[in-house]
Amino acid sequence: MSQLPVCKSGGDMARLDGQRVRAIGIYRRELVAKKQGDEPTLFLGHVEIELDGRATDYDPSKWEGAPAKLQLGTEPRPEDEVAAFADKAVEVEGRLVLSPPVADPDVAQEDPQPTLFDLGEVRAAR
Repeated sequence: MSQLPVCKSGGDMARLDGQRVRAIGIYRRELVAKKQGDEPTLFLGHVEIELDGRATDYDPSKWEGAPAKLQLGTEPRPEDEVAAFADKAVEVEGRLVLSPPVADPDVAQEDPQPTLFDLGEVRAAR
């Protein structure tokens, strides 16, 4: 078992920013809207780990009811991984970055969400 600090909540995210952590939460497919104003229903391969607590625990400017969550890297995840872990409790090691840089600073876009970089293997939580 890893000796890394455990990140299980929005409060943990605030104090562990920039560190290598073991994140534990629910593996969720990140859905996006086909066009602005629509319900998010389109899956493009990106996933998030939903943690305990709220987004306001690490960023007071976030919407009050938003759950605390971390994106797993910046690339789509393998289909077999998504099929195996969707909506299940998982743990994964990575470097937590609360405010990652934008992909292209010359293009208007949403601020990137907190992300785990340099990922280890995704495993079922113990």
